[in-house]
Amino acid sequence: MTCLPKLPGSVHECRCQMVCRRNKRLLFCTSAVLFVLFIWSTLTNVFRVNVKPPRRLASVSRMVSSISRFENNKSSLLVWPNGESNHPYFLSPILQFPNDNFRQKSRYNLTGVENIFTQNKTEEKLIIIYNMPSWHTFETRYKDSLKNCRLQNCRLSGDHKLLPQADAVVFYVLSITDDKPPPKPANQMWIFFAHEAPWDFNRWNDRFNWTMTFRYDSDIVCPYFVLLPKPAADVRDFRAITERKTKPVMWLVSHCNARSKRDDYVKKLQQYISVDIYGGCGPHKCENSGPNSCNNLQQTTYKFYLAFENSLCRGYLTEKVFRSYSLDIIPVVRGGASYANLLPKGTYIDTADFSSPEKLADHLKYLDSNHTAYAEILRRKSQYGITDPKSTLDSSLCDICVKIHDLERFGNTYHDVNKWWNTDSCYSATDF
Repeated sequence: MTCLPKLPGSVHECRCQMVCRRNKRLLFCTSAVLFVLFIWSTLTNVFRVNVKPPRRLASVSRMVSSISRFENNKSSLLVWPNGESNHPYFLSPILQFPNDNFRQKSRYNLTGVENIFTQNKTEEKLIIIYNMPSWHTFETRYKDSLKNCRLQNCRLSGDHKLLPQADAVVFYVLSITDDKPPPKPANQMWIFFAHEAPWDFNRWNDRFNWTMTFRYDSDIVCPYFVLLPKPAADVRDFRAITERKTKPVMWLVSHCNARSKRDDYVKKLQQYISVDIYGGCGPHKCENSGPNSCNNLQQTTYKFYLAFENSLCRGYLTEKVFRSYSLDIIPVVRGGASYANLLPKGTYIDTADFSSPEKLADHLKYLDSNHTAYAEILRRKSQYGITDPKSTLDSSLCDICVKIHDLERFGNTYHDVNKWWNTDSCYSATDF
């Protein structure tokens, strides 16, 4: 409304002045609100760019359901359904064997274990890495290993000066040379850490509380890798991939004359099907990168890869088979592990399913000529990827963190860890 000049003191003049004052106040308030909204939007955008969202941890119910799966379902134990973060996934030995009588507990009761993750744990626990494999350094391998733990009240150190205060100490036993162990305070948990096939370890046998190995009857299960289901199906043309391959079998090996007698098995297999041997034990060579790289040959040229272990030992499943899950090649496995319990069905070929190398060769030749059957195995295998190898070690260290927060539930002792490690653990080859 526009106020026009009227006679002084008239009623119209008073109304016009009131309307003008009200409109000015309204205009001022509107401008102030718009200014505040502009400032708020600007600050929000600034902080949205510079502040990272908090790390999302799996809910307790989701994680415990995964643990229950391992407790109750003995198939595909090395497939982690919820990804490689939010560790740990193993809180109890999964499989049981006769040598469990060498330790106080062979299983842990996980009823109510979710309370460990919901209770407010204010006391920080210290885990000492006493020694480690020669290819590890603390900075690159252990420093950030606890960042994805569902329980965050632990820290890692490699400082031996802190041994008296430590709640748990990890010993990589292959590097132990001292006959006399360091002093061990009461309630300090010692962990027997091993990643190689069993050997005679005759030191400190009654000092250890937990084992941390690739075996699935370990207190702390630490496999080389695990498999991750892919969120979406792989829609590549596996028939075309199959048809482009030109050679049957590849074996990449540098440890010759292993105790599993895999060399002898392959010599027998070569009588029935062509096997090209690469590496230090064969005539063929492949590069680390480029068209003639070992990986590229598996991806594009060969149909089968021999993932044969150097020892036939319980649970011993190394990187040989896992790496093939990231390539378009079918692994042929031979070892002491129960592959049917550990890997997804229909994604690999087990020599144990055949009575002789000749029978295995017959099956490989069948798949070599049947592109549809071969492509189907590739398709099934393509549904899985592998973790970073550090991820499984991180999960194991997170497992330690959980256990030292509840020693009433998880406390254990070994009467003779060497007998647990070696008794009936390995066997001799009888399959050729």
